[in-house]
Amino acid sequence: LFAVVNLPEEELRSHSVAYANCQLTFRGSNLQCFLIGRQIFVATLMFVVARIASPVYADDDDNIFGVSDGFQGFLNTGLTGAVIT
Repeated sequence: LFAVVNLPEEELRSHSVAYANCQLTFRGSNLQCFLIGRQIFVATLMFVVARIASPVYADDDDNIFGVSDGFQGFLNTGLTGAVIT
């Protein structure tokens, strides 16, 4: 978007869809609302993926790869999944 806004006006008008998107984006506070919404979406997605990608083992199960109980507890928190995303 920021590259499109630097194009000459006559070139931008020749591409009607790009021109309409540019006009809509930079009208009012649309860009700020989009960026805030995108950031909230990405943060939420990180938590969801972390929850999906994190193994959860009960206390009586064997630990994954034979790691210690403390390290298994760390893996169960979901932080490793958040770091991966």
